[in-house]
Amino acid sequence: MNQLAIVQEQTPPPAEESIARIRAMLTGTVTRNQIADNFSRLDTKQRGVLLIASGLKPEEHLDRSFDEFDHLEKQRIREGMCFLKSLQLSLEHKVGDPRQLKYRHFQQPV
Repeated sequence: MNQLAIVQEQTPPPAEESIARIRAMLTGTVTRNQIADNFSRLDTKQRGVLLIASGLKPEEHLDRSFDEFDHLEKQRIREGMCFLKSLQLSLEHKVGDPRQLKYRHFQQPV
C-alpha cells in the first residue's frame, strides 16, 4: 500500500474529542497540566529552591502536589519561576553559561 492509501484509510477523531482538545488548548488546561506534571517531577532540592524563590516555606509545602496549592500560592509559584528565570538570564548575560565556570573562577588570585 502506498502512503496515500494509508492516509485515506485513517478516520478522523470524533468531533467531540476534537472540540475537547481545542477547548483544553484555549483554556490553558494543557499548559496547567504540563506545569503540574513538571512540578511533581522536581526533586526535593529543586522544589525547595522554587518554594523559597516563591516566598513559601519549604518545610510546610515541600510534600504537597501542585493541585493542593490554592490560587494565591500558585501565583506565588509562578512569580518564583519568573524570578529564577530572571536570575539565570542575568548571571548568564554577565558571566556566561554557569555550567562553563570552573573552580578557579571563584578563587582569589594568589
